[in-house]
Amino acid sequence: MTLQYQWITDNTEWQKIMPDWNRLWGQSEGASIYGDADWMTCWLSAFGDVGLNVLLGYDGDELVVGAPFILRQLPWYRGKVRRLEPLGLPFADYPGLLSKDSHQAIQQCIAGLASLGKWDVTQWTRLSPLYRSKSERDWPYEPITERLYIQNESGWDAYLKSRKRSFRDDLKRIENRLSRKGKISYVEITDIAEAQSALDQLFALHRERWRSIGQESQFDDPKICEFYHSLLSQLLPNGKVHLCGLFLDNRPIAYHFGYILNHTLYYYCPTYDVAYSADSPGKLLLKYLVESSFNQGVKTIDLGYDRVGYKTWFSTHQEPLFQVSVFSSGFKSKLYQIQGRLNQYGVLQKITKSKWIQQMMFKSTVAR
Repeated sequence: MTLQYQWITDNTEWQKIMPDWNRLWGQSEGASIYGDADWMTCWLSAFGDVGLNVLLGYDGDELVVGAPFILRQLPWYRGKVRRLEPLGLPFADYPGLLSKDSHQAIQQCIAGLASLGKWDVTQWTRLSPLYRSKSERDWPYEPITERLYIQNESGWDAYLKSRKRSFRDDLKRIENRLSRKGKISYVEITDIAEAQSALDQLFALHRERWRSIGQESQFDDPKICEFYHSLLSQLLPNGKVHLCGLFLDNRPIAYHFGYILNHTLYYYCPTYDVAYSADSPGKLLLKYLVESSFNQGVKTIDLGYDRVGYKTWFSTHQEPLFQVSVFSSGFKSKLYQIQGRLNQYGVLQKITKSKWIQQMMFKSTVAR
């Protein structure tokens, strides 16, 4: 099958092809919330369409593969390297790559990229095994991390029985300890006005928590706060945002902002009141979230790729995630690839003692 490829390079063109994109999303086995047209539109609204490059592959009039990128001009020696980054970074856990045949998606995109040019290097990271080619010789897939998730096999009671006794005892102990301090309530917030207010409270708790360990919160950036409010406004009415809170005597002590789509709940941005950190309110919130989600028919709770202790504690399954790096045929791109490999294995520092050689051939972090 020979595909015809084209680029979409601005928001106006993107709006026109959204119906086709949504249709392809429904046909893509590896699709996630981060490839959803509404999620991507919110990202573009918050951060702009400068550098937008959406690769589209058509079989006749039918869209069969799509890969959204942002083109970045990175300083490299005395020029620039044109790097295609998957749209949504750093807020997308997985690339928004879509294809009717997931196993052929990377090969289809590489063919499209080669035919259209205007780039030097691209990299898909945290790819699902669904995107691995059936032939291992087609392209190198590098394992980089794992996705943790909870599979709903037979409901909450069955899940709880499948866990170790220490898991059940710890959850009960956390709940009892907090209940002695006041009345516990778990609330899923669906009213848009209440949700906007709760989101601001989530920002405040997140800032306080990170400052308590001497670090900055992502919500110190007004643009990121604007992005989350945009997601809430656009996605909550159609049920794609999941916002919940844990309250003690009506005081919020933990929140979670995530997504829900196609029977999958994406556990994304949790936080809690540091004044109650010893009482593990985050764990108790996740317990109520899992129980409520299972009762509402959610099949999978995606815990993301961070192997944080409590996520491993709750998860039932792990899935390897992969990375694919692609370089164009140009000389600059090949040299950039060589530099990356040498740095990866520490060879560069061993064989190039001359600072002049390093600066002239391989220095890429500072523009001259």
